[in-house]
Amino acid sequence: MNAPAFPRWIWIAAGVIVAAYGVVLDRFPDYARTYGTTLVILATVLALAGTRRSRPRVRPDRAIVIAGVAGALVLVGGMLAAGVLHVSHVALAIGLAGGLLLAVAGPWWQRRVLAGR
Repeated sequence: MNAPAFPRWIWIAAGVIVAAYGVVLDRFPDYARTYGTTLVILATVLALAGTRRSRPRVRPDRAIVIAGVAGALVLVGGMLAAGVLHVSHVALAIGLAGGLLLAVAGPWWQRRVLAGR
């Protein structure tokens, strides 16, 4: 059974949404404080509703998994450090970088890791 394959436009739309969310967090902090968590929960529910359980045909390469975990730890650590140091426009930078990464690397990640092709 194969993992679900999303068209490229869905990855691009998701990247645009993540980038727009970063811009909203930076430009309108009061709006983000009020509705930010609600938007994240809604996006998570929509993402989970569009998936199905499946077993990948191949196991992902251990190096890719380790690199992904290390990248996530660096990203979270950088976000925490930027929050503690009160770096200006950090939400904008992270939102734009995350959106661009999702739009560009999402289809590759889906083919390489999720679908096992």
